[in-house]
Amino acid sequence: MAYLGQTYHQEDLPQQDSFDPIPAGWYDATIKDADIKESKSGGKYINIQFSITGPTHQGRTVFDIINFINKNTQTVEIAHKQLGSLIRAIGLPRVQDTNELVGGSCSIRLGLTKPTDEYPEIRNEVKGYRVIEGSRPVFQTPKASVDATPAPAAAGKSAPPWAKR
Repeated sequence: MAYLGQTYHQEDLPQQDSFDPIPAGWYDATIKDADIKESKSGGKYINIQFSITGPTHQGRTVFDIINFINKNTQTVEIAHKQLGSLIRAIGLPRVQDTNELVGGSCSIRLGLTKPTDEYPEIRNEVKGYRVIEGSRPVFQTPKASVDATPAPAAAGKSAPPWAKR
C-alpha cells in the first residue's frame, strides 16, 4: 500500500466525464492538437483532436485521422479530399505543418461506427467538415485560378476583341 499524501473526499472530487458516444449530427469544434503518427502498415496519418464547442456536448473530445501516406492510392485520394475539406472549413489557403491546423474552428459531422471484432463498442467517427454556420473562413477559395498580372501586349498588335471596350 502507498499513502496518497492527503485524504480525498468523494463530495470534493469532480465526476468523470462520460465516454458514451455523442449522437450523430453536426457540431462546432476547435482543433486542440494535430500530429503525425505512423500506421501499422507503414504509412502515416494526421491524428486530429477536436474539442466540441457547441451547440451541445461542449468540452467533449473527439478524434479524426487523415491517412495521407498509404500504399493504397484510393486511401490517399480520400485523405486528400478530407484534408482539402478541413482546411477550407477552417479558412486556410494551404497547410504544410500540423501546427497550422491547431486552433482552427469548423463544424464537424459526427457519425457512429458499427461494432466490429476490433472495436466491439459503438464510437464516434468524423464524417465531414464545413464552415461554422453564420461565420466566414478567413481565407476564401478563389473562383478561378487566374494570374492577376496582365500579360505584356505584343508590339504592334491591338487587344483581342473580347478585351476591347
